[in-house]
Amino acid sequence: MSEAKNGINKPIPQPVAIPPATGNIDPSSLIFTEDFAFVDTETTGMDAAVDKIVEIAIYRVRNGVPEVFHTLVNPAMPIPPTASAVHHITDEMVADKPRFEDIAEQVIHALDGAYVIAHNAPFDSPFVDGELGVEPDPKSWICSVRLAKHLMPNAPAYGNQVLRYWLKTNPKSEGLGAHRAIDDVHVSVENVRHMLKIAQEKGLKNFGQVLDLSNEPIIAPFMPFGEHVGKEFKDIPSSYLKWALGLIPGKKGLDLDADMRVTMERQLEIPNRSVDVVVPDMVMNFGKPHNGKKMADVPTEYLEWIERENPRTCPPGVRVGVDKELSRRRAELGASPAPKALDLQIAGLTEKAQFAFNRLAAMVSPGSDDEQSLIGISFSDNAGADFERYLKDFGKARPAEYARVAALVGGEGCSYMIDVAQLNSASSNRSPSRAPAPAPVQKDPSRLNLLNRTPQGEPDQDGLDGPPPMEESAPFEAASGTRRPRMR
Repeated sequence: MSEAKNGINKPIPQPVAIPPATGNIDPSSLIFTEDFAFVDTETTGMDAAVDKIVEIAIYRVRNGVPEVFHTLVNPAMPIPPTASAVHHITDEMVADKPRFEDIAEQVIHALDGAYVIAHNAPFDSPFVDGELGVEPDPKSWICSVRLAKHLMPNAPAYGNQVLRYWLKTNPKSEGLGAHRAIDDVHVSVENVRHMLKIAQEKGLKNFGQVLDLSNEPIIAPFMPFGEHVGKEFKDIPSSYLKWALGLIPGKKGLDLDADMRVTMERQLEIPNRSVDVVVPDMVMNFGKPHNGKKMADVPTEYLEWIERENPRTCPPGVRVGVDKELSRRRAELGASPAPKALDLQIAGLTEKAQFAFNRLAAMVSPGSDDEQSLIGISFSDNAGADFERYLKDFGKARPAEYARVAALVGGEGCSYMIDVAQLNSASSNRSPSRAPAPAPVQKDPSRLNLLNRTPQGEPDQDGLDGPPPMEESAPFEAASGTRRPRMR
């Protein structure tokens, strides 16, 4: 937000949310009576597989009585300067300190029988559990970062010190400062008591329920990244969420954490999401020959080309405008839209082969060899064998394109095409034979008008520009013909 003053826009500071309470929470006001142990570690680095603990602090409450365990640890490896810059622990400070195996029994005693808590448990758990020879399981620890996100969604941030100053607590200190394990534990304990107070008000009654809450997905209220950053998820198009989740064929999607994935999936489950509604353009804002014309003045042939080819760069508003204009013209002519797929029953084809034939016939280019071969098969007295021979030849001559088209056929037809292609191994020594050329036939409109999917370039007054790049998220619509490489 900003305001104009003397012609200059200046940012307006955003208010910080009011904390739920301030100051230290009296432990006697809490109903959570189970033993708990808050753990914090400082390490030589971030990777528990190679790095080691250099300091550990545990605040254990046993039968209502607090106990504190704290020590520096000799990691038996140099402490990198990048790690020392964070916690200010050096090689010299740990040279005469115990190794972790020397204090393991004390750590076990401090943790045994307690609910273990850490601020960012996925970091501390692998280090502590790994040193103790236990299979790390961060979900068996209460993560106070996740707990804060569930119980304090309006917090300015979720760092330990941020929460401390937001909640205005007065934690005990050993004088070592932030990023030293013992002082961080004291800060965390006061922060967690605020979280337990809120959890209690929400009806939670024991640490087991608190643990369950910390492991529940955190549903984000706003998009934290990308072109829709800052938007509420309800205002983000479903198509974008599907793309991010990798639900669009041919799209990898994003590397999302578990919480963000659940946030998007739950948003897509909401019935009747209306954010994908696109306002139709009344002016052609695409292409060359008719750019800028009113949609009503664009030739039907050009509109049908957009409808058929679904060009990658065509804006959504234009697509909807084209659909609306074509529907209007067809209604005026009393004509129904052209069929979208072939539905031709051919004697001699199994159900799977029939499905594959119909899907292929809807993909091929008019006038191509593939179209002529399929027409010949449709009139053949031995359609099953001829179609099998055609697929074998297709797979041998164009194996990469065959695999792509087989996947696009989908369903049982896809499995039929793959099964037929596998027969090639048994007959690979035979010279390939082309499907017999079709005998002259009367062009039956009920058959041939449906074989009309053609990958053409944008129609122009001076001819065709060549085929457009294939839309990565759209089905492959032609099994034959020369194609221009798609830029990456």
